[in-house]
Amino acid sequence: MDNLEVVGKVISKAMSPRSPSIPHALALLQDETGSIRLSLWGRQIEQVNQGDVIRLKRAFARWYRGKLELATWEENIEVITKGRREVDVDKDRQPQVLLEKRLSSNEIRQNQIYIPTQLQDHLRPGSVVSVRVAREMVSMKINRWGMMNPETLLWDGFARLLHFDKERDILTFLKHKDGTIEIACKKSERGS
Repeated sequence: MDNLEVVGKVISKAMSPRSPSIPHALALLQDETGSIRLSLWGRQIEQVNQGDVIRLKRAFARWYRGKLELATWEENIEVITKGRREVDVDKDRQPQVLLEKRLSSNEIRQNQIYIPTQLQDHLRPGSVVSVRVAREMVSMKINRWGMMNPETLLWDGFARLLHFDKERDILTFLKHKDGTIEIACKKSERGS
């Protein structure tokens, strides 16, 4: 089916290892009739977030590995309502959630974390970010290409130290009231 117009709420979004060369994610889009998978490629991944209400124009439905999913071109996604980003209603004490993401297959393979375009004003090349997982902290520096890797540890040592599963866990970019940026690693709730 081609040339569809669909409006729905993004219930979830997760990175997918579908392509080794282009970042890919699957989102679950829901409206009053039910839910369907939405295939997101490249910059579409950063364009759509959990909780957003979006309109897809000129979308098409296709079967992939036995499951029906929607897809469209980047310019045909309109965000109607942005989802809430605060962690808690107590904004004086809680940091603001700027973005949540899983690592793409490219990031895993290259041992880097790409800074999403919507965070580049907060995280400039040369700045250092604190990364926290379960009370453990490590500093990471953003290189001139807008990517991060551990400053003093090799990536695999960093992942082991923080018990971070590169293929499953979620990175949450947080902004504190004092303006500092922190990346917290949230353990995935998905089964193995």
